Amino acid sequence: MNTYSTAEVAQSGDVITRESAAGPERGGGLWGAIRFEWVKLWSVRSTWWCLATGVILMVLWAGVVGYDYSYEDTAHPAPTEPFPVGDTTIQAAQLAQFAIMALAMLVITSEYASGSIRATLQCVPSRFRMLTSKAILVGLVTFVYGLVLAGAGTISGGIMLEDLALVESGELMRQLPSVAAYLALVGMFTLGVGFILRSAVGTLSVSMLLLVVLPLITRGIGAEFIQTISDFLPGSAGTYLLDGGGDRYGAGPALLILAAWAVAALGFGYSTLKKRDA
Repeated sequence: MNTYSTAEVAQSGDVITRESAAGPERGGGLWGAIRFEWVKLWSVRSTWWCLATGVILMVLWAGVVGYDYSYEDTAHPAPTEPFPVGDTTIQAAQLAQFAIMALAMLVITSEYASGSIRATLQCVPSRFRMLTSKAILVGLVTFVYGLVLAGAGTISGGIMLEDLALVESGELMRQLPSVAAYLALVGMFTLGVGFILRSAVGTLSVSMLLLVVLPLITRGIGAEFIQTISDFLPGSAGTYLLDGGGDRYGAGPALLILAAWAVAALGFGYSTLKKRDA
């Protein structure tokens, strides 16, 4: 697994520092910190591996969903109802999110693992600015990447569905941004957990627990108070967001709940960052 090297961080920081000295219009501040993080993000191979993995997971699983629906044999008669191509993407996004979690996690945990967090804080002394720049970068990159994934999954699912593919432009215009928003918030939430725990294994474990495992467990429990708790988990809110709403609440409240989890994780991450040494 690649990590950010101290030399790479220091070299990138030198560029930002020299530009900042020339005046605010050429760099420095939050914009300079974002540019600094941008250089680091794209200078390591782990970023490209995570992005490639996400594409593979999305395309393959959306294709599997489409093929599974349209498959015909003696025990499985040919379906007659068309299947919305966007639904293949919605289902595949639950799997592709693991690549997003890995990418967001590495943005911070790799720096603690390699010790390059010290160089980062020397280049960007304001810890709030450093965390904010990482959060903005992760959010923007994963949102745009999420749109690409959603489009790729829709095409893959449509190809496998063949004549059974149902293309509803209005529904697609809702589903594609929903997938992108969900993946962006998952990335920002995971980043916040990474700031809190500073460990790749711990961050991935906690993120999976809240986004995947607990919603699955609580969904099978009939007690109403358990269902109420489950409704406010980030994984449950994400499911409602992707589905466009459910029997408990709609997509709007789901987006707000998931965003609140991301903001809370980043807020606790900042509190931890202020109290602990690098």
